[in-house]
Amino acid sequence: VGPRQQGGQMDMNLVNAQQARRILDRLAGRSIVFVGLMGAGKTVIGRRVAQALDLAFLDSDTEFRDSDTIARMVAVLENDRSIGLVGGEISSSSGRPDEAYGRNVGVNGVSRRVIARPGQPVACDYLATCNCFGRRSVMMQVGGFDPYYVFGAEDNDFCTRVRRLGFRCIASYETAVIHK
Repeated sequence: VGPRQQGGQMDMNLVNAQQARRILDRLAGRSIVFVGLMGAGKTVIGRRVAQALDLAFLDSDTEFRDSDTIARMVAVLENDRSIGLVGGEISSSSGRPDEAYGRNVGVNGVSRRVIARPGQPVACDYLATCNCFGRRSVMMQVGGFDPYYVFGAEDNDFCTRVRRLGFRCIASYETAVIHK
């Protein structure tokens, strides 16, 4: 089941509240895991299911640094209503565990990393969707992720639409996840 077009906006209400509650009751706190080859659409489907059931979504190749990461994400959003999305990525292959990053798009269209160090969050054009945490109201206003992006550029598109609504995207070391 996919989102339905309604006057140019995506209808992200894939299930009603009663259906969602039944599904969540049946899950009994267990995780939902999608398995398949790279590029098969697991992330797209996972995000849609997470939005429909009002659950957090995390890519399978990421991990939280500690159990307080989500609480820190919530605190960032609660402390500044101008922030629409918060996140950040620590690349496990970079050899720099003291840096998290978001991305900015240059004049030539090429993206570059924007570095966030401990205690120094930075505004950025977009966050990798491996860790892009936001208010449900903002995500609903944006209409969710565009289903036509199957692999790549969905993060830039989504964050651009968030910024067009007047919200900021913030990369923060304290809210970053390790991306393998």
